[in-house]
Amino acid sequence: MIKINLAKKPKKGGGFSLSIPSISLKTLTNLGRGGAEIGDLGAVLKRWVVPVIACAVILYAWIDYKDAEVRKEAARLVKIQDDIKTLDLQISKSAELEKIKKNLEGDEKTLRSKLAVIDTLLTERGGTYSTLKKISEFLPKEIWMKTLSVKNKDIQIAGSSLHFNFISDLMKTLNESGLFSTVETRSQRLEVAADGRTSVNFEMALVRK
Repeated sequence: MIKINLAKKPKKGGGFSLSIPSISLKTLTNLGRGGAEIGDLGAVLKRWVVPVIACAVILYAWIDYKDAEVRKEAARLVKIQDDIKTLDLQISKSAELEKIKKNLEGDEKTLRSKLAVIDTLLTERGGTYSTLKKISEFLPKEIWMKTLSVKNKDIQIAGSSLHFNFISDLMKTLNESGLFSTVETRSQRLEVAADGRTSVNFEMALVRK
């Protein structure tokens, strides 16, 4: 311990004196010990504090790296979710297009069926016209038709004739024409008019080939 005495001491002759500080051997010894303690503290700092700081720096860098990776994965997840939404939208549109396609295919089948029916009707109409024309050509002047009905391939004829023979001749001509698969009479009735003239009313059924 260093002691400094600044008190004034009277001297003979009216002056004063200032004492010089003195350092004891004990104080020097303590200072030496203190230097050793400071040196030990530095060694401790080098041994423990520096590695701790280094570890803290490494840990911070690792956390920052992981945080960056998490941000990347989050961005990637958002992109995947957006892609899923896009795919769902495309799938929804595809389903709608498939539904429209099926509806169009159904409409196409319906139209084709209707066109086939129309074509058949036109064909039958043309065939019926030509058949009726042939029948009119086959009728002798002694036979006249009262009614004629056509349903698909069936033809019903009702008429009158001057004699039974003319009806038989007409049936023979129709059979030989090759236009009909069936030619038959349903009825033949003799009618006598008031003036005494006779006629035969008949009904005939034909089936067109």
